[in-house]
Amino acid sequence: KLWELLFSRYPENEWGSFIRFGWRESHYGLILTVNFIDAPLAGDIDTQSEVTEFKGQYTRRIIRGIDKHLFGVGVVHSHPEGYSTFPSLSDDNMEAYFANLFAGYIANRPFASLIFSKSGDIFSGSGRVWWKDNWYEVDRFIIENCPVRLNDFTRERRLSPEALKRTARLASQFSIESAEALADSTVAVMGLSGTGSPIVELLVRAGVGKFIVVDPKVFDDSNFERNHFSTKNDIGKGEPKSLIAKRFIKSLNPDCEVIAIQGSLPQEKVLDQILEANIVLGCTDLYSARVALTDISTRYLMPVIDVGVAMEGADGSITGQIVQVNNLFPGEPCVYCRRMISARLASQELMTDDEKLQRQTQASEAKKNGGNPDAYWIDTPQLNTVGYLTTIAGGLVAGFCIGFLTGRFSMPKNFLEINLSSKGTSIVEKNKIADSSCTCQKHLGCADQEPSAVLISAPKHW
Repeated sequence: KLWELLFSRYPENEWGSFIRFGWRESHYGLILTVNFIDAPLAGDIDTQSEVTEFKGQYTRRIIRGIDKHLFGVGVVHSHPEGYSTFPSLSDDNMEAYFANLFAGYIANRPFASLIFSKSGDIFSGSGRVWWKDNWYEVDRFIIENCPVRLNDFTRERRLSPEALKRTARLASQFSIESAEALADSTVAVMGLSGTGSPIVELLVRAGVGKFIVVDPKVFDDSNFERNHFSTKNDIGKGEPKSLIAKRFIKSLNPDCEVIAIQGSLPQEKVLDQILEANIVLGCTDLYSARVALTDISTRYLMPVIDVGVAMEGADGSITGQIVQVNNLFPGEPCVYCRRMISARLASQELMTDDEKLQRQTQASEAKKNGGNPDAYWIDTPQLNTVGYLTTIAGGLVAGFCIGFLTGRFSMPKNFLEINLSSKGTSIVEKNKIADSSCTCQKHLGCADQEPSAVLISAPKHW
């Protein structure tokens, strides 16, 4: 919608709009998320001018609306087709004017000025943000399936001739530009065992340039059968899975940047870091983690793909081998709409060990006395899986991730389930629909500005 608006007078003339955005102040910088486009109405911008000239009526309307929302305010405009997006002198003057004007109305909120242009299929952008009495340069734009180069339309090649040789088959199938897009991408993987480890291995070999790998646990000997990172030397050491993953990635590509975290969503340190990513891949069987994944998709506009596997059996035989993939992109139904999680079980996962033991003891006593143990604690048996099934699932998600990052293909529906059952193989693809009573569609891009939109927070004992 924003592109259609900004480039509506191409190729020669500019256009613009005010926008609202949520923000998060992380340990490494300020993250802005577009929340709403306050598009101009008839007469709000001078149509006789080749450049973008906002009229007073437009500005006054935005100022009158500031008290009705909690978001930052920005102005965005285009440069003519093929022009660089380095700010001109008139752009400097406009930014200074608006920053000074809005300072009295949004004293504790950022003001952003963004400029975009396009040349054919290539996009360029620049931006400056007035925040706490200082100007800051925008150093990265993340827009779904649309790479934006800073300031002009040139970009240095990320892939050396040697690196390109290693991804030659992929480049010949998808294009050299696709290989470059992967090298320029950041992928966050939550969970680093059965499904997460084959995903990472495939993406490293495909040439992804940066990983954020997260897992709360240490490597257990039982992980060996389905963990692609591990070697015999890892057995018995109890090393964090995230560090084993980092070592493995570096062994395949020493130039790959890796941030390894022993932790879990929704911890603040994890949230800050994964918001650098182009996409997050959920490879965990925790209900609380899935709630956190849908939360960041909604509030921070983060594309998420979640994967899970399960095996079923009866009378000594395997009757079902299930792979389920959910596209949790911004605007798609959340995990509550899809009936994917139990809020009760998610809350159990967040309890302290003492709280869990107390609840389990109460459940045991209730059962002895003929009461309902589920009122105190619900047992959740471990989902046993094996390496070949988790690898199938991981390979499938790695493919969807590559398709997304290169823009070459995508999941046709937002839900996919494959069942390798004793009666045959079945595949279900469908679009899950948002529940009309759910608020997930109302808080897109709100970031940290709407506390009521937060679905889950990390308990203090984490």
